[in-house]
Amino acid sequence: MVLQQFETEMEFGPHTIPEAILNRAATRPGHVVLQDINQKLTFGRLCAGAGVFAEFLEPLLKAEQKRIGVLLPNVNATPLTLLSLWLMGRVPALLNYSTGAGIMLSCCQLAGLKQVVTSRAFLERAKLKLEPLTEAGIQFVYLEDLRAQITKIKKLRSLLRMTFNPKSLDCKPVGAGTAVVLFTSGSEGVAADVRGNVYGAEVGPRALKRYVKK
Repeated sequence: MVLQQFETEMEFGPHTIPEAILNRAATRPGHVVLQDINQKLTFGRLCAGAGVFAEFLEPLLKAEQKRIGVLLPNVNATPLTLLSLWLMGRVPALLNYSTGAGIMLSCCQLAGLKQVVTSRAFLERAKLKLEPLTEAGIQFVYLEDLRAQITKIKKLRSLLRMTFNPKSLDCKPVGAGTAVVLFTSGSEGVAADVRGNVYGAEVGPRALKRYVKK
């Protein structure tokens, strides 16, 4: 019965993770979906935050860049950033900070990344030195700069929109069938051969959805 329901949802339900999140936000906006040491986020607040975040992030991203790097820790801001990028029709590429600047630079070059979303507070706590990336021409977009632009009125408007008209938030088509770009050989690190060549993986939207549902 469970397997049958799973296959039915995969076949006839939302085709992507962001579509599934928006659908769930429309039916269960008050359900808590994320929690870190600082706060809890409901489906409604997640989508409201992603919507207003995307509004301020999009003007900072180059139109020709469909893949955008994400260098963040495992906190609520990370899935919020991913959803924001999906709403804009961009493909997030998740960088693993534990691998060091050299490997991250190789990952950026492999994926053709020119811009990376990150946080100054995170970089300071993790003691990351990203000079090799900046010297290679990679631009960093900081969450702190975006948050400074988002007023309480903007947040309230976005939350009210999600409350009374949740279907007003929509996803732009990404194209090319890629949902996310990953660089990992397992729990840590980046897959590489004996010569040090870095490998990545493009994950399609349906494959990502299937993995999350499982």
